[in-house]
Amino acid sequence: MGWDPALLEGLLNSAIPHLFPAAQVAIRHKGRCIYSRAAGYLDPETRRQPTTSATRFDLASLTKLYTATACMALVEAGALLLDQPVSLLLPEFQESPVAGVSGIPPHCPL
Repeated sequence: MGWDPALLEGLLNSAIPHLFPAAQVAIRHKGRCIYSRAAGYLDPETRRQPTTSATRFDLASLTKLYTATACMALVEAGALLLDQPVSLLLPEFQESPVAGVSGIPPHCPL
């Protein structure tokens, strides 16, 4: 069973702008991009800024869920320690002004 790009095109065309103002979709299969499309507008009211493959979307806090899930999977696999300084894995954070603690006092129950 193959996939039909027209089905995805129809889904995007019916969802934008009714469900969300813009989207980017890229599908890779066996290391090759088999589908790529940017659709919609950054400002759907004026329709002056169409999205492109280079458009950057403000995802706010949505990526935290995926990052936390990936980190916990690494913890379970023994590849990451929760109290390990991030600079050990990402040296560019060596001089970061961000403290290495969560900010939650250790005596507070979660």
